[in-house]
Amino acid sequence: MNRFSNLIETIAKPRFEEDSIDRLNYKITTFISIGAAFTIFSKEYWGDPISCWTSAQFPGAWVQYTRDICFIENTYYVPPDRAVPNDIRERESRALIYYQWVPFILILQALLYNAPHIFWRMLNWTSGLQVRSIVTMAHEASKKSHEEAKEERGRIVNHLHAGFRAKMRFVPHSSPLVFVMRCVTSLLGDSYLTVIYITTKILFILINSLQFVFLAAFVGGGDRWWGWHITAATLRGETWRETGLFPRITMCDFKINQDNKTVMQYSVQCVLSANMLNEKLFVFLWWWALFLEVTTITNLIFWIFVLHHYPYRRDFIRDLIVASKHRRDSRQDEAQYLDQLDGFVNDYVKRDGILVLRLMVSNSGEIVTSEIVASLFARYKEWKKQGRKEDILLMRQGDLRPFVFDEDKNSP
Repeated sequence: MNRFSNLIETIAKPRFEEDSIDRLNYKITTFISIGAAFTIFSKEYWGDPISCWTSAQFPGAWVQYTRDICFIENTYYVPPDRAVPNDIRERESRALIYYQWVPFILILQALLYNAPHIFWRMLNWTSGLQVRSIVTMAHEASKKSHEEAKEERGRIVNHLHAGFRAKMRFVPHSSPLVFVMRCVTSLLGDSYLTVIYITTKILFILINSLQFVFLAAFVGGGDRWWGWHITAATLRGETWRETGLFPRITMCDFKINQDNKTVMQYSVQCVLSANMLNEKLFVFLWWWALFLEVTTITNLIFWIFVLHHYPYRRDFIRDLIVASKHRRDSRQDEAQYLDQLDGFVNDYVKRDGILVLRLMVSNSGEIVTSEIVASLFARYKEWKKQGRKEDILLMRQGDLRPFVFDEDKNSP
């Protein structure tokens, strides 16, 4: 139980290494799933999820046994206008296999939705650009006094300057995973973080697609649009009797061994009250998955555009620099001030830098980010003016790499 509580605490803890759509997928969905799981669990295992109409000759113990066995074993649905089939295989084909497992399925769903987030957390840490740390620092700087915020921005600028000018980003670590990611980094170059982040978005989309397939097989009778159909049926005033989904009245077959001699088989009718809650829950989850699918696909297209379309990257950086206090205090005209902007965007910040700065804007706002970008631009121009002598010296010393924040040395 402590581990589960720690998991919830970890998920609930604010993180600033992703955008709001990512948090919808892994954080909000997790809370919805876990809350629904506990609600259903309390109904099914501490309440009365099923009641069966038993023969008057059944003693009290038999009545309780009937309820328990019909909940544990699958019941099956027969439409009101049809007789109970005699064929055992036909009864089995109509079995409801989901209601006992709903809480556990919801917990599994919560874990699956966290997988892409964990993937991003683990791999962005190996880039050498400590995304979580620098974006968190920028977020904290937005709430501090002027002097404290200036000092915090200085630390961020130092880290980003070291990371942007390094030929190969890495962290000093001896694990096999980091070694592999160093090799991948050398192949992907300035797009390492970009590829990892886009892959994370794609993983969220795949999990949402699997959600549709799973719900169709688990509760929708194979119809992937069952959520739409049941919603439309409800608006028309139809009930489960017409749709056949989440039936409240089912049949249950079981056997009782009497005196170890005679085996009696009974078929009883049961009221599956748990399905009243299951129907509302799963219809909501279907629509939620559809909402996530549409928003995440749209968000993926947006990120691909802003990271790969150069005019947008240039305008994004330009607008941040122009909006900064550093630029307003400069006596140079705008054209002269921005004369090295193309080199700054193409050769220095690159795609991974745009990604980090976009996340910074998303989590910390444009005011803080604009001052950081303006300081980086000034640092870049000074670096170019010096002919990169500092980097040549650092390369000879074998120390051309981004520094690592103390809080991130031991864990991703």
